[in-house]
Amino acid sequence: MSLLLRRDFHRWSRWYPKRWCERNGAAMLGTFLDVADAEGRGRLTGGEKAAMVVGGLTARAEAVVPRAVQSVVAAIFVGLLGALGLFAGVVLEWAPWAGAARAQIIAPFATMNGLVFGPFLSPFALVAAAGVTAVLASLVAPDWLYRGLLAATVVGGLIVAVMGHDGAGGFVFLHAAPAFFTCVLAALAVLSARPPRTAVLISGGVWLMVLVVSPSLFGPLPLSHLVSGYPYGASIIFDDVIQPALTYFGCLLALLTAAILLALHRAGLAAIILLASFPFFLLSTVHGWSGRAPMYVVILIAAFAIAAAIAVARSATHRDAVLSDDRSQLLTEP
Repeated sequence: MSLLLRRDFHRWSRWYPKRWCERNGAAMLGTFLDVADAEGRGRLTGGEKAAMVVGGLTARAEAVVPRAVQSVVAAIFVGLLGALGLFAGVVLEWAPWAGAARAQIIAPFATMNGLVFGPFLSPFALVAAAGVTAVLASLVAPDWLYRGLLAATVVGGLIVAVMGHDGAGGFVFLHAAPAFFTCVLAALAVLSARPPRTAVLISGGVWLMVLVVSPSLFGPLPLSHLVSGYPYGASIIFDDVIQPALTYFGCLLALLTAAILLALHRAGLAAIILLASFPFFLLSTVHGWSGRAPMYVVILIAAFAIAAAIAVARSATHRDAVLSDDRSQLLTEP
């Protein structure tokens, strides 16, 4: 029976880098054999195979971006995912506190321009709920459930983004940008190391505060108007809450800061800043905030170039640490 398990192991260990397997493969195989003997079986279980896939992809990612950097960036992404889901899903899509007044406002819009989604304004509410659930899973659930919920958020975000772009279903309040942005956040989070619980809570709290305060300080509408229950929908999230101009200059500042830090041999901090800014770079380029200027393409290319330089620098510096024996704990982490 051990021959079958060894065959399974060698097949699924291809997900790991070759040097990682040379250093840790024997110990990992021995662990699998001991567990299989104790349970009276001769093949890898589905859970063990899935763990090898996740562990292998994580080890390959760490060969480029160190785990410490991934954890910080993932906390930023997951925190923003939860804050965005709560704010857009509850305040902009639902606003249950508005009661009958909200229903009276929605009725003419639904009659003249399209549909509403039950008590919500559009199907984006489902994407927001999936994102918030994934964030909760990052705090209390096993890793497979956490990543599964993130993957479900990605799939739901893609579907709703296509619906918003094509105008499918007649939902007047459905637009592609919020779902696309949520999809990018979830996709980047699922590919990163799992963030610490405390970091997720801090990140989510800070992002939620930013989303609540931003309309009052920078937006054309006061926060009291947003929470009144008027049917804006999540489509205004990138116009009246996350300001285009602030995002544009924020991306420029992030690029400049990352370049300076890289020159000062602080590549880890530069990588965190740049990777955390990537969803805003991407959305800014795709949707052409501030007039669809060609500068957005230049910004994205520059972001990729700096990210590649940081990745190479970190890979060269941390290669031995990434391939060290303590990386075998990837299979046993919750």
